[in-house]
Amino acid sequence: LIKIFEEYWGKVFGSEWKTIKQHLTNTIEEQKKVASRTNMLEYILKLHSGMEIINQKLRMKKEVNYEMNLEDISSVHIFPSVFTGPHLMMDIRDTELVLYYNLDFYSITMAKDIPEDIMDIMKVLGDESRVKILKILWQGSATTQSISQILKLAPSTISVHLKLLKRANLVKSEQVKKFVYYEANKELLEETWTKLNQYLND
Repeated sequence: LIKIFEEYWGKVFGSEWKTIKQHLTNTIEEQKKVASRTNMLEYILKLHSGMEIINQKLRMKKEVNYEMNLEDISSVHIFPSVFTGPHLMMDIRDTELVLYYNLDFYSITMAKDIPEDIMDIMKVLGDESRVKILKILWQGSATTQSISQILKLAPSTISVHLKLLKRANLVKSEQVKKFVYYEANKELLEETWTKLNQYLND
């Protein structure tokens, strides 16, 4: 049973935990700095809009409101969590106040950087003519002249597009006698699509 849970964790939460762990570490360090530069009461009031100070009491607004006299608070413990927001999660243990700092997991995943190699390829493909050239080469190899005739563009224009595609490793070339034949780098395109699909679904 333990092995099943471990495999399930690895498949479902493994990659997410790497992202959360890094963000968690960065957030803790950042919040330590913020807390050190301000009054503790001011800091905890900024953690959630459901907290306020009224008549020297810290009020935590929930379905049933909780209050603590400020003078009775001996310590405050703050735990980061990806499960609490947008709710105010707290606990009172005698004179100790426990609060949870919400880490917005959706924002974490949306803020993930797009892999640089994907962006480079997307920039090269941001041109209608180059995509059409790739469509032709996807069906089989072709020369600059044949692509020029199909797309009704000057051979010099096709050459410029092919040079950019080749620089991005999206096309390969092979010289046969006096002709240069180009073909699509299907492996790279399929690999890029897999990476993009993974990024969009992470």
